[in-house]
Amino acid sequence: SDVYKRQVEALGGSLSSGASWDTASVRLSSLASRIEGTLPVFAEVVRAPAFATDEINRLRSENIDNLSVDLRNPGTIANRTAARIVYGESAYGHSLRGTPETLKNLNTTTIHAFYESHYQPRQTILVFGGDITPAAAFALAARYFGDWKPAGRSAPLAPAPAIAPVSYTHL
Repeated sequence: SDVYKRQVEALGGSLSSGASWDTASVRLSSLASRIEGTLPVFAEVVRAPAFATDEINRLRSENIDNLSVDLRNPGTIANRTAARIVYGESAYGHSLRGTPETLKNLNTTTIHAFYESHYQPRQTILVFGGDITPAAAFALAARYFGDWKPAGRSAPLAPAPAIAPVSYTHL
């Protein structure tokens, strides 16, 4: 949320996140001298995200509007169709941005349930880089993430997409 970003920015750092079909990431950039102030915020974002209803509603509305504009673009429709033909019903055959229907069904409960089943300590990699010793990095990792326990059962891994048969026509 913007509250977390502002807390980190007030200390001269930055906090960002992103996701794709196969990965999700939360990134913290901070001066080493400010890590004691920024890392606790980062840990809270990773371990106990808020999923504020007003923010979810705002983002849902923005994404539905953006998607409705994009779906008027022939290139967008062609890319979605090609992905569905090549990858079928696997995750890769669906747009990362969803559809207006799937976006309308997202709420705090569904997002939290997805988080609980997919964002687990055993599926997480914590990386430190820059002006920090390995000993200090391990100590910070243990301090802020060492007691992180799985909240529930992990979701099963998605099956690999089926490969559509290829046919060639030579003229």
